[in-house]
Amino acid sequence: MALPINSYWNDFLHLIFPTVCVACKNELLKTEPHICTHCRSNFSVTDHFQVHRNELWQSFRNKNSMNFAIAYLKFYKAGTIQPILHELKYRKNQELGIHLGNMFGGELQRNGYQKTFDILVPVPLHADKQKMRGYNQSELIATGVAEKIDVSVNTKAAKRTKHNKSQTKVAGTERWGNVDGIFELEEADSLKGKHVAIIDDVVTTGATIDALAETLKQAQPATISLLAFAIAQQL
Repeated sequence: MALPINSYWNDFLHLIFPTVCVACKNELLKTEPHICTHCRSNFSVTDHFQVHRNELWQSFRNKNSMNFAIAYLKFYKAGTIQPILHELKYRKNQELGIHLGNMFGGELQRNGYQKTFDILVPVPLHADKQKMRGYNQSELIATGVAEKIDVSVNTKAAKRTKHNKSQTKVAGTERWGNVDGIFELEEADSLKGKHVAIIDDVVTTGATIDALAETLKQAQPATISLLAFAIAQQL
């Protein structure tokens, strides 16, 4: 049976303009979307899927108000994950964001979380920052997660009212003050009585998440959890 013309054309384009891994820049096989098998094998998966009171959960000031706190991968500076997230945030690779969410959602599914959450709320970007970037990377990850665990995504629940400094540029002791009053609740009715999971790309101190959780609590959800693609690690 003859292959479709489109298949020949795609093979030709792949030969002339090969796609490369977003982490190591080596050529990808056609069966490897975005990230090569070698780089994926170097991922450091957390134990958060099995350990409830893990390092991420412990990072929150109001621990008892946070149900699950799960990060998929460990993020090390200059490690495999750094160039992947840089590609997502600064090179407009929106398909990559959904793919990362699919990976995370698949891991949640394998660990029995597919019927745990009612609504996913991506951490909002300030309107000016989102306009400049063109998208919210946490929203893309949330979309990918939702496809795997069959849950809705709410991007209108809260908005970011202050364009504060990046947490990576603020000293650890100042990070909690840096996020005071940066979120405002918008759509409360959709969250009431629901298990709401906040979605973020990388968590450092947890201060931003803590501030958003406090804002979302005004909507009286049944419980709040956190799902982060990665958690920053100190070397």
